[in-house]
Amino acid sequence: QPVVAATQLPAHRLAWLDRLEGEVSGGRGFARRVDCGSYVYLNTTSANEERVVELTGETLFGVLTITRTEAFLSQ
Repeated sequence: QPVVAATQLPAHRLAWLDRLEGEVSGGRGFARRVDCGSYVYLNTTSANEERVVELTGETLFGVLTITRTEAFLSQ
């Protein structure tokens, strides 16, 4: 299974959930929605270091595991 590094970002405005694409304010680029659907939590560790979800989207589907690494936990 491939491993992809990710960076947690601040929460975005909920208004973006209704948009397909658009310019990001402040000249910060362009955003485009690539999929929509739902997810279900399958498992969350007690320390909140790992979450397992089932994705059911139009394009993305399957089981996704998100793991916080030592680099994140030491911040």
